[in-house]
Amino acid sequence: CKDNRWAITTRTSTVTGGCLLRRARSFGMPAWSVDGTRVEEVHRAASAAVGRARRGKGPGFILARCPRMEGHFLGDPLLRVFRDPLGQGRMITPPLVRALLSRPVQAALSRLAGLGFIGRTLTLLGLERYLFPRDPLQCAAALLEDEERRSLEEEAGKEIREAVAAAMERRGENA
Repeated sequence: CKDNRWAITTRTSTVTGGCLLRRARSFGMPAWSVDGTRVEEVHRAASAAVGRARRGKGPGFILARCPRMEGHFLGDPLLRVFRDPLGQGRMITPPLVRALLSRPVQAALSRLAGLGFIGRTLTLLGLERYLFPRDPLQCAAALLEDEERRSLEEEAGKEIREAVAAAMERRGENA
């Protein structure tokens, strides 16, 4: 099982009930948890599972955790990072740091530049989000004078309240 922390378009932590390893073990099979970003760990677990199966001892379950910041599919847009760069950074940073620290010094140093790039990118995205809002309503409202904007907001609010009241009346509810 490749767990990249996504269940198609939602975070697995928000939709998965219980531990996948315990679920697999409840079927009486051994289960291994590995860092899916470390090929050596995946190979060791896969070798054990395949060897066990070839000896006629039944299936095994491998949970390979492969965090991915952009979503379930490699082609997914980076919308979540744009919407919540700091929150997404908090979610993806710990596995990246663990992977960095678990390598020999030379490998860790060669990966440090990549980690720095990710940090700078998330920081810039966060600053851009808060310094340059792109909400079309906010952008349009910024073009209006204060009184004109307040008048439009009041008019829109009134129309919304009237529409909700009419819908509730049709359903037989009091507004």
